[in-house]
Amino acid sequence: MEEDYRASSYDYDELFVKSLSLFSISQNNLLLLLLLLFVVLLLFLAFLVFFYNFLEIHFLADLLTAFRGNPVSLTYNPSSQLYKSVASKCRILHGRFLPTPWLSSPHLQTAFLSLVAKSPHVTYKRLFFLSFFSLAFVFFCRP
Repeated sequence: MEEDYRASSYDYDELFVKSLSLFSISQNNLLLLLLLLFVVLLLFLAFLVFFYNFLEIHFLADLLTAFRGNPVSLTYNPSSQLYKSVASKCRILHGRFLPTPWLSSPHLQTAFLSLVAKSPHVTYKRLFFLSFFSLAFVFFCRP
């Protein structure tokens, strides 16, 4: 006679505890330690993936493309005079770009430039231009 397992009154929690009690205490501790190690490893891997994406590191993508770089992408109007006179004749804009592999993140590049490299000293003079619209704004929008 076939039994209907859905209708049976097995207490699955009790069966699970009984099956665990068949192991010795040292085996239970080993299983618990392996389970804990697996969970810690998964959390560490998730943290590495998050950190890799958060810092926008592209070393693995560069490694998969054999460090050949990516084509330079421009947003432009091909019928503009500026493109015809400058961008169409510049070989660099039609080539590939690859940053250094050891600075494969824009955040790492910024940190390197601010902490290690010496940026050139730039002096500038601030100029203030008044136009018709700025004068009209000052004149008509005074409180």
